[in-house]
Amino acid sequence: RYGFVSLGEINDRVFAGLQTPGIAPLTRENLETAIRQASQVADVVIVLPHSGPEDYPEVTPQQKYWARYSVSYGADLVVINHAHILQGYHFLEGVPVFYSLGNFVFDQVWARDHQQGAILLVTFEGGQVVDFELIPTIVAQDGTVSLAEGEELEEILARLEALNAELED
Repeated sequence: RYGFVSLGEINDRVFAGLQTPGIAPLTRENLETAIRQASQVADVVIVLPHSGPEDYPEVTPQQKYWARYSVSYGADLVVINHAHILQGYHFLEGVPVFYSLGNFVFDQVWARDHQQGAILLVTFEGGQVVDFELIPTIVAQDGTVSLAEGEELEEILARLEALNAELED
């Protein structure tokens, strides 16, 4: 059983209220409570915080903060969203953390880095992540998504390698 925890850092107008739909605010208290509750009914808890600035390839201290707390509260996998471009990934205390997979179905095709993304394929054995694969994608001007090939594939893989190297420092 998989539990998904998704909280966001956006402006107040998108947060849910007693009488209005919306998202849950990303706070330490909300994050801890949601992970704890998901852990009670799921074998694997995947945390998907919406955090960090758009269009920024470097992982920010803010994103690292949420990744660290997600892991410390019990996440089995963390995928941070919002940058709209690829960012790197690494492991925190053995837990894989992906900072941004770029765009998949989104119409930000004005720049090459907004067209490039990746599908994350994760393999679990029981509640443990045992393998993952990043499958590079490209969004065409008409919004069609396809698997990257040739030079585009190599460019995306090289970009990911460089972004990951920055996280190792």
